[in-house]
Amino acid sequence: MRNIAPIKCLLALTLFASASAAVAQEELPMAGEQTSLWLSMQREGEQASSNPQAASAVQREKAAERFLKTYDYAIKESFYGDGFGAGK
Repeated sequence: MRNIAPIKCLLALTLFASASAAVAQEELPMAGEQTSLWLSMQREGEQASSNPQAASAVQREKAAERFLKTYDYAIKESFYGDGFGAGK
């Protein structure tokens, strides 16, 4: 009995190549175009909420305290330990 795995592999590669060629022929947006669009929408407030979302003075103070507390801990030289086991 003949092994048909190479034939299936060749068929799959052919289909993949033709699909890739079809995608390459389409007009695809340039790299960064979508990012620029999202950033401009954010900058111009096009999608901004109509509800004001301001934090109270107490909330702002607590957030500032949490942020400043992060400076109490030194950044580790390396995040890798001697082993990769749980709880180490």
